[in-house]
Amino acid sequence: KPWMGQGMHNLEAQRLFLQAKQAIYRGENARDHLIETLEKDSTFVAARVWLISGLMGTDRTEATRHYRILQRQRFDCSPFDQVMIRYVGALIDDDQRIQVDCLEQALRMSPNNFILLAVLADLDFLKGDFEKSLRDMQPSIDAQWEYAAIYPAAATCLLRLGLVEKASELIED
Repeated sequence: KPWMGQGMHNLEAQRLFLQAKQAIYRGENARDHLIETLEKDSTFVAARVWLISGLMGTDRTEATRHYRILQRQRFDCSPFDQVMIRYVGALIDDDQRIQVDCLEQALRMSPNNFILLAVLADLDFLKGDFEKSLRDMQPSIDAQWEYAAIYPAAATCLLRLGLVEKASELIED
């Protein structure tokens, strides 16, 4: 999996990262798990990317501090990680065009990565492109992805497109 990076992370860091992933899927705060992951392995790019993404709404200064750490690592990591480092830089800069470009690049390296598709769907939703947002989410919905937030997001897109019955069916399922 590209998000695990090119190096081997210690098993404890991997376990903590997977706990963070599960917490996020349940709609819980994963910050503590991600910080613990980085305490076990400070080179774990995906954990720091996820932490930065979570910090953006609460502590941009801390997010920027973590981004600076990633910038120092960018030449020693995989092409996927390099793209994701560029993505969080664009996130900090609030440059949605570069964010979309990075997500699309990352998806070419990790096709049908539901997390990347969900983030891309959010950006498309913010632009008012509800059809594209729904298309981005469709593989996750078809696979019955465990990330609960994807279903109300898709239903909202359907409602915005005037597809009330389909929105109801999605939420009922």
